[in-house]
Amino acid sequence: MYNKENIPEKLRNLINEAEKWGLGDDGYRDEQIENSSVSELNSLVSLFTEEIIIEFNEWLSNEVEVEKSTNEYLLFTCFFMAYEYAESVLEDKLPT
Repeated sequence: MYNKENIPEKLRNLINEAEKWGLGDDGYRDEQIENSSVSELNSLVSLFTEEIIIEFNEWLSNEVEVEKSTNEYLLFTCFFMAYEYAESVLEDKLPT
């Protein structure tokens, strides 16, 4: 269970998705993304609106938050990495 108080309010509604995609092991996370359907990847990528990306960047680049490195911070860091990798994999899966 994660402490919502350690997560910016605008990102709290993403906790379930972060738990699904924000695997801490790079290999497992990459494998999950590579084995996902185009539809699943589109769903993941669509969560990251410009407003959400700004919120992520402000939180994840905050020196105080980096120092604390709470479980929530680490989960959402991995979630953001999943999003970035999913964008790349999605490009490869789409027909040209």
